[in-house]
Amino acid sequence: MKKADKKQKKQSEPASKPAIVFDFDGTLMDTDPAVIVSYRYLFDKYKKAEQFTQETEFEVTDEVPAKIMKKYFPRKNTEKCVYEYLIYQHDHMRDLIQPMKDVETLLAYLKKQGYPVLLVSGRNEESLYALLDSSGLTGYFDQITALQNNDNLESGEMQSTDLVNACKAVNAEHAVYISDNAANIAAARAGGAFTVGFLSDTRKTAHLVEAGPDFMTGEMLQIKKLLNGEPYWMAYELTQ
Repeated sequence: MKKADKKQKKQSEPASKPAIVFDFDGTLMDTDPAVIVSYRYLFDKYKKAEQFTQETEFEVTDEVPAKIMKKYFPRKNTEKCVYEYLIYQHDHMRDLIQPMKDVETLLAYLKKQGYPVLLVSGRNEESLYALLDSSGLTGYFDQITALQNNDNLESGEMQSTDLVNACKAVNAEHAVYISDNAANIAAARAGGAFTVGFLSDTRKTAHLVEAGPDFMTGEMLQIKKLLNGEPYWMAYELTQ
């Protein structure tokens, strides 16, 4: 085979598959109803119910619990507040947390096509696995990263290194990151991922636009179409 023919053959080979990395809350799972009710419980207990405004309701679905607790319950122990929030959600609101529409269809497609499927979540490990197991989704993932340590519930905010390390664990050179959270989208971009802003709530549109995702959609199956098109993720390199 001539050198030119070898070059042409190499160019015609399919692009290497990127790791598909999901966020959990508001992306993989519809957690907003449970999150809102759980925070309302804390406001009823420690503050005044009327202080839980529509603006606050939106804020708590777009921020990690530790930051919310520090802001609204500054005189209380942040870790204990986060723990109480998680326990109430687990004991009373667990049935409200369900997979997003078409998410299992997309996950099954990704596994069948051989994509490495990852989950990087701000939840603690116990809560994360309990919800995944109850929904039958655990087996779709090659790598699951829980950013909250069970012994330190104040953590949970994703950094670019969290994404990069998760991808390196499965030897992925490229990544497509999917989230409805603007801060996480920004962190993923800093890590060198192709980013998909998932619009689970149209109120988050402005925040996501400001974060500058490479693609935006409100439908999971649009991600399948994206992957079947031009391999845009090849233009992005994960940071070292």
